[in-house]
Amino acid sequence: QIDMDAVLTGTYWLNDNQCRLQVIITDLKNGSKLAAGGVNIPKSVTSDARLELLPRNFEKAMEDGRIFLVKDVIPGKLSLEAWTSKGNRNLIFKEDEEITLSIRVNKPCYLQIIYHLADGARILLENDLYVDVSKVNHVYTLPDTFYIAPPFGVERLQIFARTEKFDFVKVSTVSFEGEFYENVLVEDIREHTVALRGLKKKKTGPQIAEKTLTITTIK
Repeated sequence: QIDMDAVLTGTYWLNDNQCRLQVIITDLKNGSKLAAGGVNIPKSVTSDARLELLPRNFEKAMEDGRIFLVKDVIPGKLSLEAWTSKGNRNLIFKEDEEITLSIRVNKPCYLQIIYHLADGARILLENDLYVDVSKVNHVYTLPDTFYIAPPFGVERLQIFARTEKFDFVKVSTVSFEGEFYENVLVEDIREHTVALRGLKKKKTGPQIAEKTLTITTIK
């Protein structure tokens, strides 16, 4: 039940001297744009007000993002598409919002899903979730959902699909910034990712596909 008539959304850009803010008001009933506008704000205003304009882990997230670039990966015969309940681009989720994940593959396979939290924890959500032949070339929404909780910032869902079961992955219960997480990936994520991608270069053996979704979480 929607008890609002319209919603205000927007984006912003930063440069050395100012912040450019662009907003749109959208009618929730029919999706039409009611109004739009923009304004330039001196960067000193945001600094004086102590406004945090970038996620706290922005630099680290950009560094990690280089791991997820797949331009050098040799394409395999297995294909994988993935998206959330809000699509797969410009993903922003607020605290307590529910996330569902849907995928589509072109042949039976196993899924490994790793969630990269803003505080550095890397949670193994699934290691051998099987997608059987009945779901091939169909949109399949994973049975489990999860909710947005602190910490907030730039986070990622990394999904691997493989035609054979994944190898055993070592996990542990680890404390990050006072929070305890179960199923935390122990091995280095760069080594883990490179090892899996390397399978694509073999003429024989399992086929593998990969997809990464970037999510910004806010309070």
